[in-house]
Amino acid sequence: MNINIKKLTEKINLTKVSVVVFIFFLTQVFSYLGYAFPVWSGIFFWLIILSALALAIKKTEYGFCFLLFEFFLGHEGHLFEFAGISLRLALFLGLMLVWGIKKIIKKQGIDFLKNSLKDPGLAVFWLLLLVVALSFFQGLIRHTPNLVFKDFINYAYLILIFPFLEIFKDKQVRQKFFILASGAIIGLSFLTLIIFILTALGKVQIHDQFYWWWRGTLVGKITDAGNNFWRIVTPAHLLVLPGFMVALSFLIRKRISQNFKKISQNFRKIIFFLVSGASLALVINFSRAYFLGILGGLVFLKKNVNYVKWLKFTLLVILILIIEFVLIFSLVSGGKIGESLRVFTGRMGTVIQPEGEASSLTRMNILPRLWEKIKIAPLFGQGLGATVGVFDAVINREKITFHLDWGYFEMWHEIGLFGLVVYGLLIFYLFYFSFKKIKDLGKESQEASLILGLLAGLISLLIANLTAPVLFHSLGVFYFVLTWSLVFNLKKNDL
Repeated sequence: MNINIKKLTEKINLTKVSVVVFIFFLTQVFSYLGYAFPVWSGIFFWLIILSALALAIKKTEYGFCFLLFEFFLGHEGHLFEFAGISLRLALFLGLMLVWGIKKIIKKQGIDFLKNSLKDPGLAVFWLLLLVVALSFFQGLIRHTPNLVFKDFINYAYLILIFPFLEIFKDKQVRQKFFILASGAIIGLSFLTLIIFILTALGKVQIHDQFYWWWRGTLVGKITDAGNNFWRIVTPAHLLVLPGFMVALSFLIRKRISQNFKKISQNFRKIIFFLVSGASLALVINFSRAYFLGILGGLVFLKKNVNYVKWLKFTLLVILILIIEFVLIFSLVSGGKIGESLRVFTGRMGTVIQPEGEASSLTRMNILPRLWEKIKIAPLFGQGLGATVGVFDAVINREKITFHLDWGYFEMWHEIGLFGLVVYGLLIFYLFYFSFKKIKDLGKESQEASLILGLLAGLISLLIANLTAPVLFHSLGVFYFVLTWSLVFNLKKNDL
């Protein structure tokens, strides 16, 4: 079965991806303008909201495209705000309202509920939503309401599974989304690189206006790691990680690698920009959780690939990541190649020796106290918004923290073992159905490569969730729902 090269390049071409990259950067500029002049943030907010709602009324998927794009370009969701309400939350509430009203008008509400409850996967989704609702009310009784609502909003995005399953039935929507996601991840990756360069050159400095836009509006971080190497961090890197794994999945699959030179220059450039951009962004982020996630994703990509070929590919990817870090570190530090290797191995070493770094030590100090909290209500948890008291080695004093730094234990603490098991059942069902889908589509099909890439991305997030709030972060929930919706709707010849 040969790849239809003409068809492939017609659907995914460099021009469309370039337009998405341009729009991505334009929105970042508008957001910075809105930070400098708050009135403009409100104007942009309402222009986007009203446009999305108007299009959603006309055709549901048009409106939801705004939300899809916002998840990729909006970092933590506060790109634009009005009266303290983020653009992401406003889009979510407005579009879900339009979608729900349409169901009622068309008298499809009862049938929708019946059909969703008949589906075993969606029935478990409803169960998880019920667990979250109960944890929300439990949290309001026990904890600070502001923290409870923050957690609840993240979990609330699970309900997007229902409109997403509908809009991704449209083949054109699926194909347009692939272009949108590629452009947004490329844009985000190179934005990370640009900010890193500007910071290393001293054009961006700690506590200047740009820094506070990045820190306050996008909820990102610019951290000095020593020797003029700056960690540039944004919550949106949570989507760059699985995007990287999807791109690697296409490269490692026999079907693509054998025909890569025959594919048009456009597609080859898109793959190149995705892999190079995402890898640079993850290296500059310099997160141990993400590096461990990459290793886990690479292990999963062994599926349906010859062992020798997979081993060579995996070692090459790891080598490239190390070389990228050494080159970047050496350039900004004045050629300290030996120091770059020491910093890299030292940071990775804190995974098994956390006492070697203050933040890792603080995380370890949280664990026994978090476990004591879990034992109080192990089955159903203590509700959303839970906190833990801990000695912070960085500030050298006791504090109450909302950031517990242990993903699965934090979920256990809040939604209980029952909620954690329900979430696990959903993930298990997704993998089970995905493997069946791959068998139906053919192991050598491009759609199978996409599914395996999406699952490898999920594996990487599951591993990162060990020490980071990933699965219950708004972007982690979005990726899970997105992967589910795509896998269940993918058909042959989609790519």
